[in-house]
Amino acid sequence: MKNEIYIGITGNRDISEEQIVFIKERIEEFLSNCQKDNEFVELIVLTPLADGVDRIIANSILENFLNIKILVPLPFSEFIYKNTFGKGLKVNKISEFESIKEYESLIYKIKKHNKSDAIFINLDFYEEIYLNQNTDEQRKIRNEQYTLLGEYLIEKSDILIAVYDKNREIKKGGTIEIVTKFKNEALDNKKLIEINL
Repeated sequence: MKNEIYIGITGNRDISEEQIVFIKERIEEFLSNCQKDNEFVELIVLTPLADGVDRIIANSILENFLNIKILVPLPFSEFIYKNTFGKGLKVNKISEFESIKEYESLIYKIKKHNKSDAIFINLDFYEEIYLNQNTDEQRKIRNEQYTLLGEYLIEKSDILIAVYDKNREIKKGGTIEIVTKFKNEALDNKKLIEINL
């Protein structure tokens, strides 16, 4: 039997206040049941802490689940990643500055929660190459990195939780693409939990 169960998180970034309440209820119910069913196993949540779903779930764990560890896989270096926060959001009107502050506060809390500074999982990313590209090339590299992150979550997670609106546009490396890949690979030992918004 496994000593640890990895739970990956993927979800929409642009979330309304009503959806936050719904997501928290569903996640807390799921994680409580998961803890009961796996009493002697360590639960480890993998979340990149993007705007929206990732942070809502991270906050729920910090507030309600002392024994669930959180690890943060990063698609880019932290410096580049922070520059993507608070952008393109229509419902959740958080500014880039507020979003970065929220992220940094979560990082601080997660380190305390885990009782460890070693919370990051760094995926392959070549910052120098990225910084030497034009805007279009940088966008392409970012999309490739999001795809890489999605593949990492699929591969590493025993359970993948996807919280999303099925009617949103399909983006490269986005939740719908990750869910589709997960279903296509249909691995017997992995479980997909979908929470539809």
